[in-house]
Amino acid sequence: MQHGIAAATGLAQSQATGTPPAKAIGQPILEIEDLHVHFVTSHGTVRAVEGLSYAVHPGEMVAIVGESGSGKSVSALAVMRLLPPNTARIRSGVVRFDGRELLKLDDEEMRQIRGRDVSMIFQEPMTSLNPVLTIGLQIMEPLLIHMNMTDAQAKARAIELLTLVGITDPESRLAQYPHQLSGGMRQRVMIAIGLACNPKLLIADEPTTALDVTIQAQILELMKDLSRRLNIAVIIITHNLGIVARYADRVNVMYAARLVERGMAEQVFGRPLHPYSRGLLAAVPRLDQGRTNKLATIDGSPPNLLNPPEGCRFRPRCRFAVEACINVPPFVEVEPGHHAACIRAHEIEALDAGPRRYLRRTRLRSRRRGYSRYSSREQVLPRRRRLPEGCLQARARSQ
Repeated sequence: MQHGIAAATGLAQSQATGTPPAKAIGQPILEIEDLHVHFVTSHGTVRAVEGLSYAVHPGEMVAIVGESGSGKSVSALAVMRLLPPNTARIRSGVVRFDGRELLKLDDEEMRQIRGRDVSMIFQEPMTSLNPVLTIGLQIMEPLLIHMNMTDAQAKARAIELLTLVGITDPESRLAQYPHQLSGGMRQRVMIAIGLACNPKLLIADEPTTALDVTIQAQILELMKDLSRRLNIAVIIITHNLGIVARYADRVNVMYAARLVERGMAEQVFGRPLHPYSRGLLAAVPRLDQGRTNKLATIDGSPPNLLNPPEGCRFRPRCRFAVEACINVPPFVEVEPGHHAACIRAHEIEALDAGPRRYLRRTRLRSRRRGYSRYSSREQVLPRRRRLPEGCLQARARSQ
């Protein structure tokens, strides 16, 4: 009990100072250094990931955010060694998991790690689940292979997992096939498979896309609790900034195959240093503002990675671009623990007159109300509606 209180206190202090949690200081469970992933197509070479570097420590949740096509899922598939072999090429880089270089392992060695120590929740459950195998068999398979459980033990564990992710009548669900379940239930089955072997690293690619808001909160709280309690490192790939604001410890922002900003969640949300990060936050509907306010937009469209622009990839869309942006900006530490790839990062706040956002206040409000300030209106849990004063008086007279 005292150890848990001390750990929670250390986490709160680390978030206030902007440094990693105390248990995160030390050897990271995953290190990615200068990763480059290209796809060879008939139209040319697509540079899907360029120069990606970050680390994940045990017990922390790291979010990767960015537009579609920015390289988020490709970088996760590179860690899992699940890229299509005919077209994908890992040109250079290091992916080190628990001291082992994953890119140098043979297929058999990688199979021993994949599913047991490193697990992934894929984005589209309908294409990830095997349509000719029952749900029970697909959940039990990693338990039988990696955990050496008996059939009875694996079945009991599968029922426990389905209960954890909120599926009713789990015993009968084990005999059903994927097409007999709804989209949200299939997504929960994928989450159960990912959590089956209590992996050291869990990669969740849009894990709550098909779920309603109540189940979203349950699943994310479950993942956060397992991360803290079992010291599991979690990488969550999402477009939902409300999820990032509430659950992530650190944030990586990607744009056009490159990492443009990295820092603690409080730093990235409270003082974003890259124009793209500021644009993302400004474009999210705000619950504390009226409907008359217009949403901010980012002009232009993402670049074609077959022929990306020179220098800063965000330069054609950036309001603060200058002539020097024709050169590739270095990814440097602007403030302790907060990195950005922008030559104007030091002056970006003075240049942008938009309102500042304080994530610490956001998290406090989200704990009270059950949602984040950056959540969209569709994601807000229904609240009890207050009756008009006249209705209250009429009810009092009738009683």
